[in-house]
Amino acid sequence: MKYGYSIFLIIVLLCATNAVHAKENQVIDSLKQVVYQQTTDSARCYWYDVLAKEYSSVQPDSGILYANRSLALAKKLNIPGYEIDAYVTLGIIYRERGEFNKALEGLHKALKIISDKKLKRGYYKRVYSSLNLAYTEQGNYTAGIEYGFKTLHEMEIDNDTMSMALANNNLANTFFQLKQYDKAMKHYKTALQYALLIKHEYGQSLLNGNIGSVFYEMKKYDSAKIHFEKALELCKKIEDISGEAIAYGNLGSYYQIKDQNKKAIELFEKAEKIFEEMQMQPNQADMFFNLATSYLYLKDYKRSLEYAKRSLDMAKKIESLPHQQQAHEALKNAYEKTNNIPLAYHHYQEYIKARDSIYTEESKKEQFKAEILYEYDKKKYADSLSQNLLAQIQKQELEKEKEKTETQKRFTIFSLLGLVLALTLAGFIFKGYKDKQKANRIISEQKKEVELQKDVIEAKNTEIIDSIEYAKRIQTSLLPTEVYIEKTLNRLNKK
Repeated sequence: MKYGYSIFLIIVLLCATNAVHAKENQVIDSLKQVVYQQTTDSARCYWYDVLAKEYSSVQPDSGILYANRSLALAKKLNIPGYEIDAYVTLGIIYRERGEFNKALEGLHKALKIISDKKLKRGYYKRVYSSLNLAYTEQGNYTAGIEYGFKTLHEMEIDNDTMSMALANNNLANTFFQLKQYDKAMKHYKTALQYALLIKHEYGQSLLNGNIGSVFYEMKKYDSAKIHFEKALELCKKIEDISGEAIAYGNLGSYYQIKDQNKKAIELFEKAEKIFEEMQMQPNQADMFFNLATSYLYLKDYKRSLEYAKRSLDMAKKIESLPHQQQAHEALKNAYEKTNNIPLAYHHYQEYIKARDSIYTEESKKEQFKAEILYEYDKKKYADSLSQNLLAQIQKQELEKEKEKTETQKRFTIFSLLGLVLALTLAGFIFKGYKDKQKANRIISEQKKEVELQKDVIEAKNTEIIDSIEYAKRIQTSLLPTEVYIEKTLNRLNKK
């Protein structure tokens, strides 16, 4: 369970804002004013629970205080719904602190209230979801899967997209811890589709981290890194401090496997500091384990032992078998390197014991039974998970297609208008061109006619001149020449 920290921060969509401390304090101060302004116990009971939820992620002790105030008033006023709300809020806080038995005790009391009072089914999904998380983190995967499928079943009935994203994520967490990575990936991806469908960035950040963890365990490290970085980017965008810590831890694991342990340690320490401030003890236990492992790789066995012991102490404090299993593994490895064979063997035996307590043959049978019952029961509902998701995705695709068609239609209209305008302009240009050609042709023809007339006139002038010359030649040929006259006159005088 080396990288379990990436799994255990579940989407508490119904109860936490996950903003930075300054903003949280503003919200809390405002809620306190609202509480003090209430004039009835029933109103105070409701607002105490709301305030407890806000405190859960920043000051868990204060969260427990106000949740218990809400619970006491709900019992006094006999308001079952408010009792259940208070038990669920306490379950969230105790689970995140690693106090699983306290969380489970309250949640089962809530289930009994729902059954005894015959309350509406909506309450079941909230309690089932919390039970799924608590049992999974405690290491009781059989019970975790049972309540995971019960949650999914209830949420399918309600056709609640947000809740189905949550249910699939939580169920995937359980399969992840059982190392059934194909099933975990299937449910994580389904949850991510829902989160994308409703544009829920907090859910997307968490699920990218979880999908990255599955890729990591499948040894697809580059794919894992892409999802870890996407998760970190989204967490920073929405100011989710605990989500950032998880992303740092995930990226630390990537650098650890790439044998860049100094970089890994830097990220693990950054994550652990945040988890300590937020009192997220299971996540702290994971960071201690990861630090122990990185220092082991760097051959700093003293620090490796130190962090392995801190990991085991925290695992025992929160009563988590999976965390105890990994802590004993870290101690076994460190003692082997320091040649302390007796202690190495002792922790190896404890490791096997914890592992066998988690993965028993009976657990596998119960898990398989829960899956079969769920699949069989699901067939009775037309709005099953896959059908519902498919319908919503198809609806979204149809809307996109419709929008695309409208865009294409508008584009076609504008294109046709543009074409008409272009053709009209081309027509004017062509007409102008033809008119110019016609004018040029007329001018050319007129020029040719002038040239022809000029030729005709010149021809006539030549003809006239030729006629005159011809006449002159005729006259000249008819008249005697001066020489002839002179000779003739001389002859006559002589006679």
